[in-house]
Amino acid sequence: MAMDCEEFERVDPSKHRFRRFGCPIRVSPAMEKLRQAARDPGRVIRIFGRGLSALVRAASDLAFPASCAFCGEPLSEPSLSLCADCCDRVGRIDAPFCDRCGRSFDGLQTNGHVCGSCMVKPPPYGKARYAVRYEGDFRKAFIDFKFHGALHLGNVLSRFLTEAYQSHFAGSPVDVIVPVPLHPKRLCARGHNQVVILGEKLSRASGIPLARTCLEKTHNRQPQVGLSRRERAVNVRGSFRTARAGMIAGRKILLIDDVATTGATVTEAAKTMMRSGASRVDVLVLALRPLFSHGPAGPEADGANV
Repeated sequence: MAMDCEEFERVDPSKHRFRRFGCPIRVSPAMEKLRQAARDPGRVIRIFGRGLSALVRAASDLAFPASCAFCGEPLSEPSLSLCADCCDRVGRIDAPFCDRCGRSFDGLQTNGHVCGSCMVKPPPYGKARYAVRYEGDFRKAFIDFKFHGALHLGNVLSRFLTEAYQSHFAGSPVDVIVPVPLHPKRLCARGHNQVVILGEKLSRASGIPLARTCLEKTHNRQPQVGLSRRERAVNVRGSFRTARAGMIAGRKILLIDDVATTGATVTEAAKTMMRSGASRVDVLVLALRPLFSHGPAGPEADGANV
């Protein structure tokens, strides 16, 4: 007996029902998914890819257990990058500090103070904040990250930058994040700008866009290490220019850098962007290095991005 095509028709798409010979037939959700997958082969590939990635990660965790990025000890929780001891040993820069330049005050117990230097000569930025002190295991890891190609350490180092952002800028309006640039010659020699890597991770964590090309380094001058405060300011003077003023004019900028000593680099960069019409520039630096230290000489002794 021939079946009339009208006797088999969809009557309730939301419930996957069909009608045949006047009787409703339910199509199972699993069967409906298979039918949808057959229409979209790319979806099948994506599902298979996710499953394969999970399998590879599980095998990798078994073969190569997660270890602390600083001390190398095994981690009880693979999602962590540092063990609790190493994390606690990283020296955070907490209040009290100057409301403008972010430098720590000794002996004060309250906030809301401005240091004498900022009173005499206010900086071109609104406020500057620093995440951690450039010392100990953090310093060793940062040197490997910046100079020795250990770019995987950017994940753990950026955590401290994000932590400082959430503490000091989470409630502040910021339109764009601008990393301190490298001179093209130095960028070619090193192969990467570590500040851009940190900025990409901060951008993902905060949801603020990263403008990596709106500020350029125009002079490739000697590193700042070994110079006095005055010499550093002179050495970096006129080193930056805005390449895309439209991305800066009228915007609230968060300028980020990796390591600062006197703050000469971020001061000059902030001044350049304010001259290009930025409505406000604030500064966030990963690490603060003391002006005088007993560490080894040479570029690895100073993380300044100059």
